[in-house]
Amino acid sequence: ATSTSRQNYDDPENPIIDYENQLFRLLKWTSSAYSMKFVARWLLNKRKRMERGGDVDQLPEVHACAAGLKALCCCDAADGIEDLRRACGGHGYLLTSGIAALEGDFKGPNTTAEGDFVVLALQTARFLVKSLKNKSPLVGTISILEPLRRQDQNIMKPMSPSNLVSLLCDTKEESMKSTRVYLANLFAYRSLVRCSAMMRIYNSNLNTSQQNNHPNPEGFARENSARAMQSAALAHVRYFIVSKFFEEVEAVSSHAERLVLHKLSVFHALTDLLTQSWGGLLEQHEFESFDNAASILMKTLRPECVSLVDAFDFTDTILNSALGSSDGKVYEKLYESARVSAMNVDESSGRRVEVPPCLRAVKKYLSKDFLMKGLRPSSSVHHPGSRL
Repeated sequence: ATSTSRQNYDDPENPIIDYENQLFRLLKWTSSAYSMKFVARWLLNKRKRMERGGDVDQLPEVHACAAGLKALCCCDAADGIEDLRRACGGHGYLLTSGIAALEGDFKGPNTTAEGDFVVLALQTARFLVKSLKNKSPLVGTISILEPLRRQDQNIMKPMSPSNLVSLLCDTKEESMKSTRVYLANLFAYRSLVRCSAMMRIYNSNLNTSQQNNHPNPEGFARENSARAMQSAALAHVRYFIVSKFFEEVEAVSSHAERLVLHKLSVFHALTDLLTQSWGGLLEQHEFESFDNAASILMKTLRPECVSLVDAFDFTDTILNSALGSSDGKVYEKLYESARVSAMNVDESSGRRVEVPPCLRAVKKYLSKDFLMKGLRPSSSVHHPGSRL
């Protein structure tokens, strides 16, 4: 609400959501929230099928990926809360914003209370190592690791189409399917590369420990391969999220809804390609194509932003936010919260006052109309504070 209501200094003024950086930040975290929602729905449906006796062979993978998801999603959510709080400017620092309280309510407890994210990521990595070293069939998303079990050194990168930007932004059914396949394969490729590096380092440390008659060679190998294992685990979990996000979007029956969600899922993949660890895996022309496609998708998703957020259907009571009020009256809510603040008490008399002592000196420079409604005063008198 604050991004669509708040205005900046241009004349005529535009809502700050129409500024490219602001729109990118909002859509980045909105798409991330949807990816978490959809992969959680996939996991719940998978659990229900397992409880009925189906897909039990995928239970180890689901368990390991759930640990990695807990690590990655909680950290991403914490980063999103912080970035979106900053995107609200000074208003995001207020308790009435509803965001500031999440600093203590979510970021600390959820990123550490149930286990450090590194430990949870390493649990996923141990599963990947075990899967590659034993002879059991590779099922589910780990089936992409089959080339590593064959010790195939030629890991083939998905070939980028010549019309990459057009493909990523096209809304024809065939093109949308090709886009999802291409991006899923690209994320699988990163997982393969990271897992390959992990196994080289792990096996090297394992051989060293065995040659030195270490009492716990596997423990030594894991301890000295921890960074590579964490990198591989997070790359695989990100592939897991993207692939399941695409699967869930493809299953949406409504064409109109599927079209919007397809754009959002592609944008989510593009933000990962543009902001996460892809060092050495992308060519410059590919990176530029992904950036151009993201810019185009941002503009096409702009009219859907409010609907995408409203679809979560959080009530005003739950949000408890002046900035996220469902009626969009951000300035009115901020003004009212300031009016009833405990600061509006005269220290000498103890009585509530309309203007607190700290603002009396600048009262003549402030526009009450602007503070209350976010509008310029109708009077021709210039109010220096009306642009604050």
